[in-house]
Amino acid sequence: MLLLVALIATFNLCVGYALGVYVGEFPGLPSRKPVDPPEPALDLNTPRKRRRRKRKTNPDDAAMEADAPPSPPGAAPDAAEASAPSPEATAEEPAKSDDKPLPSSQQIMDGMAAFQAQLAQMGAEMQAAADDEAGFGDCASRLQQANHDYLEQTQHTIEELDSAPSSEAVGECRDTLAENAKRVGETSDEIDSLLADGVSDGAAREAIIAKTGELERVVEAAESSLEARIATGADAPTEVDGAEAGEEADNTQAGRAKEEDQAHVGDDLMAGLATLATAQKAVRAALESGSQDIVVATLRRDPVETPNAEEADDIETRLLTAIADIASECTEATHIVAPQDADRLLMVLTGDTVEKASSRIEKLRQQVEKTNFMAGKTKLPATVTCALAESLEDLTEEDLFANLDEALDQSETDGRNRSYLHDGHFPGPIAAEDASVTMRTVTL
Repeated sequence: MLLLVALIATFNLCVGYALGVYVGEFPGLPSRKPVDPPEPALDLNTPRKRRRRKRKTNPDDAAMEADAPPSPPGAAPDAAEASAPSPEATAEEPAKSDDKPLPSSQQIMDGMAAFQAQLAQMGAEMQAAADDEAGFGDCASRLQQANHDYLEQTQHTIEELDSAPSSEAVGECRDTLAENAKRVGETSDEIDSLLADGVSDGAAREAIIAKTGELERVVEAAESSLEARIATGADAPTEVDGAEAGEEADNTQAGRAKEEDQAHVGDDLMAGLATLATAQKAVRAALESGSQDIVVATLRRDPVETPNAEEADDIETRLLTAIADIASECTEATHIVAPQDADRLLMVLTGDTVEKASSRIEKLRQQVEKTNFMAGKTKLPATVTCALAESLEDLTEEDLFANLDEALDQSETDGRNRSYLHDGHFPGPIAAEDASVTMRTVTL
């Protein structure tokens, strides 16, 4: 029995030894297993090419691409194709012209109005800093730069008009601009001279403020001249033959006359005032700059009975003009008074606080009430209803004028011949205080 067990154990040992020799599992014995060649060492100095991973194709995608209709001729090409235009497209594309169209009278007027708004804003800032030499000097330097920029742009526009084909409209516009540039240049030189002498003297600062107001009036006069020329149709030549020319001219003139009546009441009588566009742009400039140092007011002429119904429109226009003169007397040089419509005036009181603007408007209202307006031998008991709105943070131009209208509408409840203030939330009447105005007589 023991011999049998020893025999079996010896057999198992031989079989295990034979298998170990074949597969090389026992260390020190040769192996019949194939050996892979060693991998080469990685050369870090040799640039390696990135292998692009091959995209697996989805059979469904391939079927969809095969069934897709071809792109239409007008379809946009691929990015690679779009970057290289075809020779045919390059040959057919016309050469782009560098010629710029001449500026229209309206564009020139817009530039003047923007400059006026700048002058009004800087004039108010200088007036507020009249006691601060350093602050005033900074404002005056910006004024000086604005003057030079405007003159440079105006000269450029004049040169463009000089190169244009000769015509009466272009010539008149060019002459108006040249005269305006001359007068602005003269006033600007005076301001430069005052600044060269320094602003330490209070009288010098007052003189610069006065010159700023003078600049506003010079630009305003040029703008009014261009505006009057547009009203006569000198800036809009058309080519129409025969009877159509006369009919179109009549319609055009009638349309312009209607617009003129609505937007610019009594141009001849109101020539000394700013335009409504100028006033609106001054408000817009103040709001865009984030300035809250501005109050806007509307004066509405209350209804009045005229002695002659046939001359009612003319008398009412002259009455509004006389009220505008009183308004100008009650304002500063940096303020703007402009006709808003047939019975209203718009006032932009830059630099006024709400309290100061309220006192100013209330004095104006009382002065109109105590003035005898004479139409021939007839006395017209004229009064005005006033509304004020202050500029608040994040208030838009539309919101500001909506507040004005809402304050004016309050007169339907609390009565005319009063002043109302909208504080950004609600309108309310301003307490009437005696402004110590004197009686006067004005002939219309």
